[in-house]
Amino acid sequence: MLLPVLNRSFRRSVPPIAAALLALLPGPLAGLIVVTGDNAQTATDPGGGVPWHQVARVTNAAGTAYNYGSAVYLGARFMLTANHVSLSGNHVTFDGVTTLVRDTAFPPVQVAPGVDLKVFRIAADPGMPGVPLYTHALNASPDADVGTASKLVGWGVGRNPAQAPPADPDANVTWNWGSAAATSIRRWGNNSPVVADSIAYSHGGFNYDFDVLVTQLFRRGLTGDDNHAALAYYDSGSALFQQHGGVWFLAGVPVTVSVANSSTFAGVGGESDPAGDLNFFARIASYATQILQLILGSYSSGYADWALDAFPPGTPVDALVPDADPNNDGVVNLLAYAFNLDPLATPRDRLPQSVIEQGEGGGEVVFRYRRNKLAADLAYTVQVSSDMAAWTAAAGAPVVIDPDTDGDGRTEVVEARVPLGAPGTPTLVRLSVELAP
Repeated sequence: MLLPVLNRSFRRSVPPIAAALLALLPGPLAGLIVVTGDNAQTATDPGGGVPWHQVARVTNAAGTAYNYGSAVYLGARFMLTANHVSLSGNHVTFDGVTTLVRDTAFPPVQVAPGVDLKVFRIAADPGMPGVPLYTHALNASPDADVGTASKLVGWGVGRNPAQAPPADPDANVTWNWGSAAATSIRRWGNNSPVVADSIAYSHGGFNYDFDVLVTQLFRRGLTGDDNHAALAYYDSGSALFQQHGGVWFLAGVPVTVSVANSSTFAGVGGESDPAGDLNFFARIASYATQILQLILGSYSSGYADWALDAFPPGTPVDALVPDADPNNDGVVNLLAYAFNLDPLATPRDRLPQSVIEQGEGGGEVVFRYRRNKLAADLAYTVQVSSDMAAWTAAAGAPVVIDPDTDGDGRTEVVEARVPLGAPGTPTLVRLSVELAP
């Protein structure tokens, strides 16, 4: 059943929404409230592979700060949150006890101008896989993230525990938000985006105008469940997860709500009455490429372009970074990039090869390897050793012996010749490949 809200543009409603934002955002969103009002009902892992543990609280070194927001772990130490969430505490916690410090060598970066999302990095690996980003390329329908059952996971306030449940089980119910210290824990809940739209507002010196998914609150939930969920303070930066093709993806990041300080769920018949409050999530499908470009571009822009072309949509960050070996063939992505190979199917005969040739001047190790002609950000160095401990650059520059080995103008084959050492002394040759700083 279509909701009245589906028939109007949120962009035309910006003034009242912006007013709510101004009241709300100085204390960013976080925390979930389920329709039953039971703060303990959804405080444990929901199971089914939902990325429950990958949602962190943004906090201080002691883990005692509740009033920043949440963040989602994408992999390779990178995290995503709302741009308006303060990182001044410089820490996150995934379990509410242990804190991990933010990597200050990687300054937080807004995903794109006008978008209420930013990426930051933590200094240590939290020991868990990252969550892949949902992208439109995963489905034929451009709106497959709308109407799809979703799991919300976030840290923050629940409902005010002093408030009595409503007497009428069919009427609208409004739950007042509780205090951060008393009710802020990790919770999950169910909801489904009813529409995709865009929203504009200003906060903290930033002017935002970006794509969102929108959920609406119903007493019975669109599927009749009692875990129907609403956002609250300090859920900003948390997660709306969806399962597509049996894989859980991050499809939305909470940014704001239509009403602050309480959550109203429409009662029976509410599907035809716009009484239920609205919740807004940055639409990940609109910005997945920018997010990945930003993360991979921290290594180099050339590598980022190659990786996003080489891997299928929905590949997690853990598998995209240069030192990853997603198919466990012993060839990390950096080498696949250097040799211009498919990182998921590396032919062994296209890896560096060496033979020993004898000539009038003595024996030589002939070392041949492929070189990506488009990878201006790579430094290739043939190195020599006699003991595998000390390595030095081989004398002389490699020579191109095949300028277009694949016939596409992208890859050449080069050859280096290294004289054999004295009899009884090993001559070991290897190739060092580095991303240029």
